[in-house]
Amino acid sequence: MDDLCDAIKKQVGKGIEETHQIGIFGNIPVPEECPICLVTMSMENQETIFTSCCAKVMCRECDKKANDSLNGQLCPFCRMRRPSGRSEHLVAVRTLAKKGDANAAIALSDAYRNGDGVEASNYKSLKWALTAASHGSPTAYGIFSMAYLNGVIVEKSPLERRRCLEIAAKMGCIKARRTLETIAATEGDHLGAILHMEIAASAGCKVALTNCFEEYKRSGGITKSRLDEVLEHYKRNAEHE
Repeated sequence: MDDLCDAIKKQVGKGIEETHQIGIFGNIPVPEECPICLVTMSMENQETIFTSCCAKVMCRECDKKANDSLNGQLCPFCRMRRPSGRSEHLVAVRTLAKKGDANAAIALSDAYRNGDGVEASNYKSLKWALTAASHGSPTAYGIFSMAYLNGVIVEKSPLERRRCLEIAAKMGCIKARRTLETIAATEGDHLGAILHMEIAASAGCKVALTNCFEEYKRSGGITKSRLDEVLEHYKRNAEHE
């Protein structure tokens, strides 16, 4: 277990090094397009579908249409039979994860954390998150941040939690960005909270955009010109619905 703690700490250090030139309030992350319909995909994971047969990601609407047209049996990308049942799905995901696919490693991490189809194991969850992080997954650093928050496997550390969140946010994770917004607000850093909010909204987060409008109406912490700019970015990067 100590080896895993050390490995996570080392990976976090690597993440800090790899993102140190990116300002925490730097570039606005650009959402990916669905490779089928070419519509901007939501930056929220629950709105996208990961194919365990060939490791592709598509929007939920295209997955539904593919299920209807292909009877839910063939993958719209590789045209191979999709794994059926949770057990077969996890076998396919594990194969992809072992080959270094970050999305598959995150899926396994989630499965072990929630006991979904496998026996729950925080150790194995963090182990697979570590694999995902080593292959460039910002979501993995969000998982590390929760471990440091709750003292799961690693020791509780507000500092390490923040470091993980900042790495994830710099890499484009909107969930981490919004958590940083909450932390800043709790600490009385009103400006920092607004800046995190603006970036999340500009990247296409609807909830953050709503918060920007409320902030503008409530206290004027966001100017009209800045709100217009955020709205323009939001429309360009709007979440897929």
